Amino acid sequence: MRFIAILTAAVMLSPAGAAAQAIEVGGSIAASCKGSDGSFCNDSHSGLLTGGPYVSVWFADRVEIQGRAVWLNFPDLEGQGIFPAPITYAVTERSRTLLQAEATWHFRRGKRLRPMFGLGLGGFRDRGTVSCAPDGCDGSPTYLRLTGRETAGWERDISLMTGLSATLSERFRLRGVWRYHNPFRDELALSELFFGTGFVF
Repeated sequence: MRFIAILTAAVMLSPAGAAAQAIEVGGSIAASCKGSDGSFCNDSHSGLLTGGPYVSVWFADRVEIQGRAVWLNFPDLEGQGIFPAPITYAVTERSRTLLQAEATWHFRRGKRLRPMFGLGLGGFRDRGTVSCAPDGCDGSPTYLRLTGRETAGWERDISLMTGLSATLSERFRLRGVWRYHNPFRDELALSELFFGTGFVF
């Protein structure tokens, strides 16, 4: 809630907020799927619950500029390797934080049900806790690779979005959207099928 309050205040005080026709504040919940090498959706990383707030400004009842934050958790990973003796490893408490700005064009101005298409740009960061056994395994290539990946900095995020928005009343909007992050980047890719609702000021 602190994030959405800060973002809302920033939008309202910005030049874009002052020139906007409307400001919308809301949240979304999604079923997501993480990509893998050569696969659009990894079976072991499907049906992931994703959620977060958004704030957007509207211009001419067509163009929407949105800022959003998303959080999701990934399932634990376990595996085995040899270094030089057999070792086991696990990655737990895996999560992703995604911050994004998105520009959306809404078709059929003035209608209650409207198709939309958008492009997003932002960044994401993955986190996880890596462990292994027996003692001394923390020098293995597998452990070092996993540790580097789970403690890396922010990665660039690019997304495409399409869906429908519905005006329920003067103050409330609904949206159903499919969004695809980082096309052709294998395990960095993420697809979202989400439902969102917003309050219009």
